[in-house]
Amino acid sequence: MELLDILNAKRRHVARLAAERGAYGEAAVIAEMEHWMPRPKGKGLKVLLDALNNTGIAIKKSSFDGLC
Repeated sequence: MELLDILNAKRRHVARLAAERGAYGEAAVIAEMEHWMPRPKGKGLKVLLDALNNTGIAIKKSSFDGLC
């Protein structure tokens, strides 16, 4: 399974649960993800986006809220 497939699956999972339970659902899903961390800021974000871009994944810094 590719990294992009995993991220898309997580996004669909969060969207489904958030839709079922509103904002509480989204918060609960994030709390259940033991490795979730908020999007880095500053230099950390630049390093992450550069590394992803080097692997062929080009995303905007505002395109995600966190990492899992």
